[in-house]
Amino acid sequence: MSGASRLVLGSARWALVARPDRTLLAATVAAALDTGITRFDTARAYSPPGRAGEGERLLGQALGSHMRAGRARIATKGGHWRRPDGSFAVDARPATLRSHVEASLSALGIERIDRYLLHWPDPAVPLAESVGALADLRAAGLVDEIGVCNVDVAQVEAAHAAGPVAVVQNRLAYLGPDDPVLARCVALGLEYEAYSSLGGPDGPGRMEELVRGEPRVTALAARLGATGVQLALAWLLAQGTAVVPVLGAGRPRSVRASAAAASLTLGGDDLALLDEVRPRPETATA
Repeated sequence: MSGASRLVLGSARWALVARPDRTLLAATVAAALDTGITRFDTARAYSPPGRAGEGERLLGQALGSHMRAGRARIATKGGHWRRPDGSFAVDARPATLRSHVEASLSALGIERIDRYLLHWPDPAVPLAESVGALADLRAAGLVDEIGVCNVDVAQVEAAHAAGPVAVVQNRLAYLGPDDPVLARCVALGLEYEAYSSLGGPDGPGRMEELVRGEPRVTALAARLGATGVQLALAWLLAQGTAVVPVLGAGRPRSVRASAAAASLTLGGDDLALLDEVRPRPETATA
């Protein structure tokens, strides 16, 4: 993969609100497709309280014929959902995962899901059992690829041993902690999708502060014609071809700006500088 095809547009931003702007959503999805982004991420848990699967329905409607014609690929997640009272539940038993896959197929309006991930490991269910259930759903033709989210290194090993896992989705950002799972994914040949790729809601603002406050980064941004957000995404992409940032952009302008980061080239000295000035929070454990 190269360019914007190495990016995924996530849907949590608009799916968790009570009254999403469907016109804005459609325009954002169209902008993503125009930039070359063809991969989209959602989850059963991305919904307002009492409206299970709403995020999947919204994304399926926005993509419409693009998805059915194979011009867009959908990833969704299950084993985790939002209760009517707003709290979240985890249940990764095989029967629950099957029911979630069937519900996702209905919500998205498709017959086969491109990529299906276990959203969170269930401490009450062996991970190998959950992954085995996903492998069975893949063998049944309901999903094309399977993966896991929010896992540590030992869980990646267990998942990889239990079934044909293709992807791991964990939190990783320039402004966040390192994740030892990334190196293990590279060793195993797994794709690593980095969600919360700007470091949280305050990430864009913090990146712009870094650009303004560090003269060498100011000069780097000026030389590349890049914003702080674009530098953060370019740094992620430079961590290796296995890394695929998941964007949280909710507007066409934001999508286009984020997609432009895929065309930036950071040299060795640029990366050394960004690593030197990068905040150093503790290493992630999941």
